[in-house]
Amino acid sequence: FSAPPGKLDLRLTIEGDGTGTLDTEDRDLVIPDPTAPEIALSTPKVWFARTAREFTQLTAGTPPAPTATREFRRTDRLLVRLDAYAPGTSAAALTAQLLNQQGQRMTEIPVTPPPDGSKTFSIDFPLASLPPGQYLMEITANSEGHKPVSELVAFRLGA
Repeated sequence: FSAPPGKLDLRLTIEGDGTGTLDTEDRDLVIPDPTAPEIALSTPKVWFARTAREFTQLTAGTPPAPTATREFRRTDRLLVRLDAYAPGTSAAALTAQLLNQQGQRMTEIPVTPPPDGSKTFSIDFPLASLPPGQYLMEITANSEGHKPVSELVAFRLGA
């Protein structure tokens, strides 16, 4: 549904099959303004694949719903996608880096720019080289003359 930029009060009502209301929930959402004169990033979506075949299926066509889990195995491979919006005709450039549990930079992560006409950037990140622990992926969008913005993806790596 369409909604103007700004704060939105949303009430969800779950109804049974003719038996009345089962549950309600109130949520506050902030609708971003894509016409604002600043850079904006969408929420990163994360998928994981356990095999090369699963990863190929994720990248070919429309992937399934993103995963909600943030705990992975060293044999997994992550696919992270997010949109970057820059004002006017400016283009956003994304960089990503891996941070350790203390927030210290460990390594740069390659970011694949979007195909023409798209704003969706992709990150293909195999986890095999990392020891078990907690990590942050910091994704930063830059555009000339604008303040950079960042999103963090926290995850835990098991044995």
